[in-house]
Amino acid sequence: MNEDIRNEKEKEEHSELTTDLQEMTSTDIPVEVNENTAEEIVEQPAKKKRKPLSINVLISCLLVCSIALLGLSVFAFINRGEIAKKIRDDATTPTSFTETPTTENTLPSELTTPSSKTVLVDSVHTLPVDYVPSTLTEIYMRSTSDVVIVDEETGNKAKEMLQAASDAGIDIYVVTAYRSYEDQQKYYTSRMELLGNSEEAKKQIQAAGCSEHQTGLALDFTDDPANAQSTVEFANTDAGKWLYEHAHEYGFILRYPKDKEKITGYTFEPWHYRYVGTDVANAIYEMGPDTTFEEYYGINHDGQS
Repeated sequence: MNEDIRNEKEKEEHSELTTDLQEMTSTDIPVEVNENTAEEIVEQPAKKKRKPLSINVLISCLLVCSIALLGLSVFAFINRGEIAKKIRDDATTPTSFTETPTTENTLPSELTTPSSKTVLVDSVHTLPVDYVPSTLTEIYMRSTSDVVIVDEETGNKAKEMLQAASDAGIDIYVVTAYRSYEDQQKYYTSRMELLGNSEEAKKQIQAAGCSEHQTGLALDFTDDPANAQSTVEFANTDAGKWLYEHAHEYGFILRYPKDKEKITGYTFEPWHYRYVGTDVANAIYEMGPDTTFEEYYGINHDGQS
């Protein structure tokens, strides 16, 4: 009996609860939703895991790439001649911004290294302002001064040469040997003022950095110790003639021969000799006593070989 009463009571409570829920859903009473809960509901589709690419899709992609590479390879093989020609043309044709290489890069190191016995020094190939030969030494020899500062090997060969000339009854004296960049600048300025600073004068005097005297390998000679300024008439003296015929035997060459101005850039200087070593000096002399350093090495005055 009590059991029946309890069941009836539960049915009534369930019926009332159902009625209350139906009324709530039929009214406009807003239902509060937790903000975090709403965000989770919105983000649920985004958090849905993506399906991995199938094996078939990956294989298809790889197959397309392989076919493309194969096509490029076949094209390159068929047109290999034209492609190679294009590469050669591009390599040999300078672009609009390519600069002309400097002459220092076109000449061998024996002609561009300042300490080389065969270094080329002129108005195009200049020496550094601070260059001082490490081989300089003081040597006593027949000269217009008490001592000569010169490259050691050059000085020893010059001393031997002057002694040979003396033994032959020829008096030859050294006027100038090593001259620093600063001293050459002073000398150039004073001489240019004396000669009128003309284009012709620039062919007679080397500017600082353009003088072989800075190498310690060049010597100026005279037959008169009282006159340190030699002239072209020196070529007609006994001393001038002897040097012209024998200097190469001791490693010296006449650096600026007569009628070779267009090649050397400077006028005839019969008193100016340059040490290059006996092998090179003899080879140049065998080509002809007036063969220039530039002619021997196949160099134009503009520095091109």
